[in-house]
Amino acid sequence: LAKNECRHHAKEGCHHFCYPGSDSYRCSCADGYKLGKDEKQCIALDQCACGRLQDSDNLISETRKKHDKQFPWQVLLLNSEGKGFCGGVLLKSNFVLTTAECALLHSHFGIRVGAGHNGTSGTEKIMQVNEKHIHIRYDEDTGENNIALLRLQEHVECNSHQLPVCVPERDFAEHILIPKLAGTVSGWRMEGKQTLNISLTNRQFCGHLQEAVDKRLAGGSFLATEYKGTWFLTGILGSWPLEDTDWETILFTKTARYMIWFKQKMK
Repeated sequence: LAKNECRHHAKEGCHHFCYPGSDSYRCSCADGYKLGKDEKQCIALDQCACGRLQDSDNLISETRKKHDKQFPWQVLLLNSEGKGFCGGVLLKSNFVLTTAECALLHSHFGIRVGAGHNGTSGTEKIMQVNEKHIHIRYDEDTGENNIALLRLQEHVECNSHQLPVCVPERDFAEHILIPKLAGTVSGWRMEGKQTLNISLTNRQFCGHLQEAVDKRLAGGSFLATEYKGTWFLTGILGSWPLEDTDWETILFTKTARYMIWFKQKMK
């Protein structure tokens, strides 16, 4: 590799984002982290630093069984009777990303955080939503821009059961995370499934699952990709596919394309 090329192997190069320059590369970090003295490592600034899978004793788990992932950023949207109807993902301690389709299903709803995908951890909390931002260009017919941000009335307490996922920079998502790494889909009706991604249109991509999944997969399920120990959001499941699909290929909205929109709304 040339000196200015980014290195993506576990022990080399930037911990998070990398920018190739003329004679070397430069690193930067996701929100909530600062660059270490070596100018490569990213150091968490507080307990809300995104994308870290931890065990309850606060040690980051390396040996966690792959199929037993409890993603602390996974949340459930609840209707006024307290029934779950869609999934979502914590982007900040007081913001949840879901689909526009899900956000429009009910006028009032709550969010259950900290429950993990099997809903049995005993650490869950119900939060109220006080603002809904539906993407202004959401098109019901084509499913384009099918995203919505929900502002919570209060901040979640960041811990091993409730924590935001990291939002990657667009280049990093499109050139590294999506084409080069297998992501993990997480939703309320499926255990973490490995997927392989293939780019599709500029704002969407296809995920090919290695096995068919439960057809009743909730909207707002998401795709996250681990990079050197940090988890980044790479996609959110769009509309439900037609009945006759075999569920081995599902369409995701590329969340990195909406970075600027996220930042504006989450100020």
